Amino acid sequence: MNIITIHPTMRGCIGVHRALIRMGFPSNNIFVVLNEQTKTGCCVLRADSKEFWTGIGPYEKSFADFKRLWEEVANAINSGGISAVDVEKMYKSCVACKYADEFIAAIQKKGITVPNLKGIG
Repeated sequence: MNIITIHPTMRGCIGVHRALIRMGFPSNNIFVVLNEQTKTGCCVLRADSKEFWTGIGPYEKSFADFKRLWEEVANAINSGGISAVDVEKMYKSCVACKYADEFIAAIQKKGITVPNLKGIG
């Protein structure tokens, strides 16, 4: 598996997930989900008894397919099946990295404390 074969919305979810981890949030507080109503892949942060949703992009298939793909990609990253170079490219091209100041401000506006303000960008 490589960056070209991963659905673009999933690449964005991976990037935002990595950005939130670099900002100091624990991975068990970060969720990748499909909003079935809008068919949008999202990255969700739960912290300080609040939620911050980042809509990434469209995903035309089912929730079950999205979940299966996320698990497949996450396992591939953790096992080295996706190169660190590709993971870094997904991170660098995500909305959280491209618009780091605005992304951090949006999280803070929700009343969530960002542990590491210099973690992304």
